[in-house]
Amino acid sequence: MNDGTHFSTPHATVRIGGSSSGHELIKRPRPAVASLLIGLKAHLGLLALAGSVVTCLIFLFFGDGSWMFALTEASGIGFAPDPAYWTANAGISTVDALACSALAETVFLPFIALGVCGRFCGAVYTTGARSVSRARGTSPRRLAAGDLLAVSLPVQVLYSATVLMTATALCLQAGQANLLGTVLASLAPRLLLALVVNESFIACVLTLYRLIPNRAAAFGIMAVGFIASCVAQLSFPGDILPAHAGLWMHASSTTALHALTLPVAVFSSVTGFAALALCARVQRLRI
Repeated sequence: MNDGTHFSTPHATVRIGGSSSGHELIKRPRPAVASLLIGLKAHLGLLALAGSVVTCLIFLFFGDGSWMFALTEASGIGFAPDPAYWTANAGISTVDALACSALAETVFLPFIALGVCGRFCGAVYTTGARSVSRARGTSPRRLAAGDLLAVSLPVQVLYSATVLMTATALCLQAGQANLLGTVLASLAPRLLLALVVNESFIACVLTLYRLIPNRAAAFGIMAVGFIASCVAQLSFPGDILPAHAGLWMHASSTTALHALTLPVAVFSSVTGFAALALCARVQRLRI
C-alpha cells in the first residue's frame, strides 16, 4: 500500500496521497510563537524598556512628596514615591513605606502597556499577518491568547524588574540595607496583585485597539478612563473602586491583602476573559 510522498520545508511537513486519501497534513508553528516573533520584530522589548527608563528618571528627579494620594481613616492610598511622605502622612512603618514607594511607579504602567499594545497591533494588522494566520485555519481564540502573551511578556517582566530595583535603591538610599529582605517580602504579594490587574488591563487594551482601528483614539480613551478612575478612587479613598485604577491604587498602598485579593481576582478574571472572548469574536467577524 502506498504511504504517499513526504517532503519537508523550513516551516511545514507535508504528506500527499497514501492513507490520507490525498489530503495534505501540514504542521504549522504555534500561534503564540508567531505572535512572539511579531513582537520581537516590532521591538516591543525596547519600547517597554524605554518606558521603564523614563519612569526611573521621573522617580529620580521628581521623587519627593506624592503624585496621587488621599488619606483614609486608617492610613492612605495612592502613588507616593517618597517613603518619608508615607511615614509622615499615613503613619505606617518604614518597611511598608519603602514597599509602597517602590510601587508608586505603577501609575505609569498603564501608559507603557498602551504604547506597547498599540505598537504590536500596528505591526500585526497593518502587515496583514493576522489575515494570513486566519487563512491557515488558526483559531481566533488562540490568536488572541498569543497576542496577549506577546505584549504581556516585555511589559510585565520589565515592570517587575523596575519595581524590585527601585525597592533595593530606596532601601540603600535610606540606609536600611538590613531591611531589604523584609521589604521585598512585603512587596511581593502586592506586586503580584498589580501584575494580575495589569494582565486584565492589557487584554482590554488589545480588544479596544481591535474595535477602534484609530490607535490614537483608542489610546486617548483608555488614558482618560484611567485618569478619571484615579480621581474617582481618590474621592472615595475608603472604598475599593472596581476598576483597574482603583485596584492598582490599593495594591500600591497598605490596604489589607485579605480585603484586596478577592476583588482583584474576580475583577481581573471577569474582565480579562471577557475581553479575550470579544477580541476573538471581532477577529472572526472582520477577517
